[in-house]
Amino acid sequence: MEDWVDLRIGDLEAWEGEHLNPEDADKPSRWYPVSLLEGVENVDLLWVDGPPGATCLFSRYPALPVLAEKLSPNPEVWMDDTIRQEEKDICERWAKDHGFELEYFPLEKGLGRLTRPDASVVTPTPMPGTAAAVRDDDTHPERALGLDFSLPEEQDKS
Repeated sequence: MEDWVDLRIGDLEAWEGEHLNPEDADKPSRWYPVSLLEGVENVDLLWVDGPPGATCLFSRYPALPVLAEKLSPNPEVWMDDTIRQEEKDICERWAKDHGFELEYFPLEKGLGRLTRPDASVVTPTPMPGTAAAVRDDDTHPERALGLDFSLPEEQDKS
């Protein structure tokens, strides 16, 4: 895994950069130290699952503005927990400001997937034996969409 993943851990600190959290909010903006990102470049997959939503309003917003210049030419950005409106609002702002297409997947807590319009991406297909789709208004969250991200030639073999 070390060849594929570069895990960096840091404590949250006061955030002075661009943020959707209002200046007069009850909880001040906080995010990770930018120094943690030194040397990061050519990111293919940015998976955003923090800080926790209770940190402040729109707590995950800084992730893409901070890392936008460090992404590869055809990155994917995944936002976890898009069953929450704040995360959807963040995804929609990122798509608008950074030129991404946005789609949502109704996984356990929701997943927002941002891709470049001209990127060649693998379209996930439902795994055998799972629901083909789950609507936003679905009252049965136990029905989850299993996704297969294998390459098309691998999908033919399954």
